[in-house]
Amino acid sequence: MHPGLPPFEFWKTPPPSTLRIFIFEVINSYEFLKGDEVLKFRQIGPIVYRENIVHENITFHPENDTMSFTAVRTVEFLEEENEPGILNRTVIVPNLAVLGMASKLHDSSFIMKAGYNMMLRQSKDSVFQNTTVYNYLWNMDGSLMKLGATLVPFMVPIDNSGVLHQMYHSFSDRQNVKIGTAHGHAHFFEMNLYNNRPTVPGFRPERGDCYASIENSTEGAFYPQRLTEKSVLNYFRKTICRPGYLHYTEDVTVDEMNGKKYVLPGSSYDRTHPLEEDCYRGDDGFEYPDGLSDASKCYYDFPIVVSNPHFLNRSGEWMRKIEGMQPNKEDHESFVILEPLLGVPLKECARSQSNIFIHKLSGFSNPDLQKFSDMVVPMFWGDVCIHQLPALIRAFMILVVVVVPILQPIGCFLAYGFGLLMILYGMKQLHTSNPYMSIAIGQQWR
Repeated sequence: MHPGLPPFEFWKTPPPSTLRIFIFEVINSYEFLKGDEVLKFRQIGPIVYRENIVHENITFHPENDTMSFTAVRTVEFLEEENEPGILNRTVIVPNLAVLGMASKLHDSSFIMKAGYNMMLRQSKDSVFQNTTVYNYLWNMDGSLMKLGATLVPFMVPIDNSGVLHQMYHSFSDRQNVKIGTAHGHAHFFEMNLYNNRPTVPGFRPERGDCYASIENSTEGAFYPQRLTEKSVLNYFRKTICRPGYLHYTEDVTVDEMNGKKYVLPGSSYDRTHPLEEDCYRGDDGFEYPDGLSDASKCYYDFPIVVSNPHFLNRSGEWMRKIEGMQPNKEDHESFVILEPLLGVPLKECARSQSNIFIHKLSGFSNPDLQKFSDMVVPMFWGDVCIHQLPALIRAFMILVVVVVPILQPIGCFLAYGFGLLMILYGMKQLHTSNPYMSIAIGQQWR
């Protein structure tokens, strides 16, 4: 990790990832409000972007063998990878502002609910929105959201709830990681601080929040080195508001290189014990069921919960009110295939789904809200994948982990042979120039 060397330059501007977004569109909005017990969804997408990352303001700290840097992520729409006109496609989706604010206020006072009821009537927003794919991703600024941001900014600190806008409008984060020999191979590139804190953004232990640590996790550009089947990898991405632990499953071969595959297990979003140490169980004493992880701290305390796409490996009581989820391991499981010596990803896909958790609702004047009481409403899911390393990096990796190990014993043998020949040649030259001295030296050796 020195400037100018290939590992550093690879990490400083790594190859772009592919970001794919899948939106859940409601196909029975009218029927649901008129009496259907189940809300039916269909998946729209993928909407494909390129995610670029650049590491800036790099500072080395030799006193403790660490490095600090700012990771900046941006996305660009890939016209050639998308269905023509997909951003202009019209979709019917749950109104995130209406449902999210109601759920956030589920146990608030009568006065707070009355204020919400008044704003909802004035805005004339419905529980569903008819909008375009582009607006849903980048420009959701409904009347209620604007009104709330103006009248009660402490409760609605934003005026744009576009799902990608929320992720990427400020995706610039300062990190401090271990890089020196003092930490050993097993801790290479593990984080100490994220935005100058050892906790997940939004968690403040000093005000009573759970200690949601990011320590010893990695952002996914590099992982610890000299990995084995017993290694457990700690991966952190801000968009899911928590670290995740990946476990070894099998050895695979990628581009002539031996790799180890690590996957995110189905239990990753379950409750852990003791429960009071589970930072993602929910606030105010409420306990989310297994398969759902609280992400509200990262999204202005809106009741956002994260899960595996299509609720892969988990189904709870919330599933009885929704239809259209079709989980399968191949499309919805998160994994990384690493070259174990260097900890460089050969392939990886990080996948997650964002949902709104609707608490039990009462005291709201809009009767349509009651239909969503005690419900999990899927919003979208996405994956960020690297399918293949660039040709130059791949060639460098093959040289280091395939060619060099083959050449190393040959090189050692040749070096020893050359050294022996030089010794013999030197002794011959010495004997030729001064035979008596060479005899004396030989007698001393004996």
